[in-house]
Amino acid sequence: MTDHDLFEHFKVYCRRAGLGRGGASSVFSTGSYTAFVGSWFYVADWAFEASGMADAVRSVVEETERCRLPAIWRVYDGDVPEGLTEALSCAGFAAAEETYLLAFDLAHAIPAPGFESREVRTEADLDVFLQITSSAFGDELVLSPERRAKLLASGEVRSFVSQDESGPLSAGQFNLMPGNPVILLRGGSTMPGQRGKGGYVSLVATRLLAARGMGKQVAFVEAGPMSRPILTGIGFKAVRRATSWTYRRNPTQ
Repeated sequence: MTDHDLFEHFKVYCRRAGLGRGGASSVFSTGSYTAFVGSWFYVADWAFEASGMADAVRSVVEETERCRLPAIWRVYDGDVPEGLTEALSCAGFAAAEETYLLAFDLAHAIPAPGFESREVRTEADLDVFLQITSSAFGDELVLSPERRAKLLASGEVRSFVSQDESGPLSAGQFNLMPGNPVILLRGGSTMPGQRGKGGYVSLVATRLLAARGMGKQVAFVEAGPMSRPILTGIGFKAVRRATSWTYRRNPTQ
């Protein structure tokens, strides 16, 4: 697929389909945009012309203030309409981190996992997953019984771990939907003392193989500066640069 084809796949099967809505508790939709509402008001997809851009941006700001949540709007190179980033800046949004949308064609060769890697299916595996994630991000992750049960149900989020003889290495997930030909990799992390051994790459390979076995066609991932060279080194293709624009409500309102 060309970069254009991959980006169109991403827009249709990820953004428009709502793949990867994460911990959003609800969906807010107007005729011009759709947002996932959780700890953030996340603008996931939009379809307005330049003439309706100011109204759409104003609506996001108003809903953010009403919900008392910060907003995030991730804009990719080539997104329309032209002038969207300028409109966001004028409305009080600030440009935050830059990431890259990467894609892997699952018809291509996938590197063999170098470590024991498996899908999380038991309570014990889930504890290992939480141990790795908490250590990697420096914040203890505690899940409710309901959330634990949901992660083990193998629904729209699949979780994986890798380890070697010294213990747990890496953890990661991907989002999927029935009938949707793509997956969205997310949450890749490695134990601080185990970095540089290849556990991250091994777990990426395990997830790609699992997705191929499910009949999926493309794997997408949002990559930061640390993971991007690793992923492109094993065959991921850089599709678009993205800038996350954030809006934080006025605390006096």
